Amino acid sequence: MATSRRFTLLALLAAAVYLLFHIRGWTGSGVQRWTVPAAFLLFWLLGRPWSWREKPVPLRQWVRIGAVGSALAGVFFGLNVLLAASWSLLLLLFIDVFAEGAARRLVLLPFLGFPWAATDLHLVSRLLRASQAAALDWVFFALGIEVRRFGTTLEIEGVPLWVDESISGIDLFQAMMVVGFVLAFLWAPAGKRFWWAVAAIIPLAWLVSVVRLLVMGTLVLSVNPSFAFAWLQQWGTCLALCLMAILSRGLFAWIATCTFNTQEPVRWE
Repeated sequence: MATSRRFTLLALLAAAVYLLFHIRGWTGSGVQRWTVPAAFLLFWLLGRPWSWREKPVPLRQWVRIGAVGSALAGVFFGLNVLLAASWSLLLLLFIDVFAEGAARRLVLLPFLGFPWAATDLHLVSRLLRASQAAALDWVFFALGIEVRRFGTTLEIEGVPLWVDESISGIDLFQAMMVVGFVLAFLWAPAGKRFWWAVAAIIPLAWLVSVVRLLVMGTLVLSVNPSFAFAWLQQWGTCLALCLMAILSRGLFAWIATCTFNTQEPVRWE
């Protein structure tokens, strides 16, 4: 039993390493360099203490079919997000078969850690940049500041601000989702309230990304564009992650006090 568990775990780790090299982009920026190892380390820490079964249980058919189907579809369509989903389902199989009393919902953490957003979700990246530019346009207009928007390019009192991929932060967006998931796991009780907290992660991450760019735009006006871009590179990520943690903590603490018919059974505990 112990030998088969170790062999399966080593096979999973080898598949994860292969997937990371297949994606070829997870070391592209500072935030990507630590998102993957942090997600895997937090998965292990939050799942402790790990208790192993004396005898393995039968495989769940739907999980096995989902893992194989996601892998085949990922290879056929060239989508890393499907390959990451397949690996996460294999991890779920490992937990079901060998682990006893483990939080199965934790498998979403390594899935969010794999850097598939920057390589696959080009449409989402464009929508993110367009929505960020529109939000900045509205905020500066509401503040009485002269602003014009041309797609994802803003002209704030004659100073151009390009909301392109280098500053919109799609990889940072995924890192904020990892932070949000960890706080949801810690503060939102298992069940419907946990899934409400998970659903709130995406709008929270979007709001934080807009605040980050709003601070940058303010620095462009009050200091100069060079200083604003330097600040974005050095402190923008730190600000976004800290703000995401603060907002998530407050929202999830409130969700924990709400009632969503929590007596109804929830499968993913």
